[in-house]
Amino acid sequence: MVYKNLALSTVATAPSPATTGTSLVLATGEGARFPQPSTDGVFYITAFPVNEYPHLGNAEILKVTARSTDTLTIVREQYETTAKTIIVGFVILQGIYSEDFIGQNFPVINEVPTGTVNGSNTVFDTATTYVAGSIQVYRDGQLMKGAGADYTETDNNTITFVTAPITDSVLLVTYQHTVSTTGNADTVDGYHANSTPTANNIPVLDANANLPYRDGWTPATGSWTYASASTITVPSGAASLYRKGDRIKWTQTTVKYGVIVAVADTLLTIAVNTDYTVANAAITLNYYSHELNPIGYPHWFTYAPTYSAAGSMTFTSVTTSYARFAINGNTLQYTLYATGTTGGSADNAIIASLPLTVKANGSYQYSANSFTKDAGDRLGFVLADVTNYDKIRVLKLDSANWGLGASRSIGVLGFYEF
Repeated sequence: MVYKNLALSTVATAPSPATTGTSLVLATGEGARFPQPSTDGVFYITAFPVNEYPHLGNAEILKVTARSTDTLTIVREQYETTAKTIIVGFVILQGIYSEDFIGQNFPVINEVPTGTVNGSNTVFDTATTYVAGSIQVYRDGQLMKGAGADYTETDNNTITFVTAPITDSVLLVTYQHTVSTTGNADTVDGYHANSTPTANNIPVLDANANLPYRDGWTPATGSWTYASASTITVPSGAASLYRKGDRIKWTQTTVKYGVIVAVADTLLTIAVNTDYTVANAAITLNYYSHELNPIGYPHWFTYAPTYSAAGSMTFTSVTTSYARFAINGNTLQYTLYATGTTGGSADNAIIASLPLTVKANGSYQYSANSFTKDAGDRLGFVLADVTNYDKIRVLKLDSANWGLGASRSIGVLGFYEF
């Protein structure tokens, strides 16, 4: 914060309304006596009636955030003061306030500690806290020894004598005063430092000199609430913060992960899977990530395909050995292997559902490799089911009909745009 010596003026044009207005005009030409917030940073002033000494009853401390010649833009009721009716003629003075010293140490000299000097009392307190080991205690002008010889430092504002000072003894203490680092001590140009920064905070390095959130996860803005097993209600404006393919993390007793597949103004939809679902319970520790590989993210999720077959053929008693998917942006990669029994009238395709619907724009990207097991093991191929964009058809390489019976298997590895 910048201070200017003798920065003093009077109000030429009062705030309007007088108790809540956020600008005032100083006497002509006297604005230059004060700092310029655009280059010097914000500063504080005291407004009080002319011909009166300022005190909490008649004065208000204001924060100045801008100055244009003699016009000040102000924030009212600063530093424990309340709004006053500021009128033309009020004195404006840049001052130094107790809050300016938060987080700083300074000496206290020849203070009389509190406590009864009666020959029996041994406990005495300082007016403020002191730095351990900095206190010097004098009794009748003689320097006492600490560390239990003549007295001990009981806590950061108390000393306890080994032998009670006799009645009418004169006690004095000198010490280095310290205060907490709350308030504005961590402020630079109006922004606070924070080890878990949110908007308009300065990030603080951790014990290993690393910036917070280097694990790739960013705390989400506002609270999340359950909407369904695959949707989460979020604050309005989600489209400006989240996008398809973003990873998310939240806690409902245990940590859960998901990937966003659709964003509405107040709703996130995640890919349905059998590993993590949104429970109808409170959501805490909610994070999102635009990165591909934030710490802890599982990448692959399990899903539960449904099966059928072409024509009048059936595919039943299916055991899914694995069915998993991973999402990168708006591209989904999947793999599955399943074994079941074909029945009914033989046809050429076994049908399996996909984790998400393929983008149906007439030119969607789709690719897959297939393995089939009918009478024997052989390569197969996959067709998109153009009447159902959430399914694939698995055919044998020669497009012949599947045989009927048990132990018919399909294996697929593919990707597509969703």
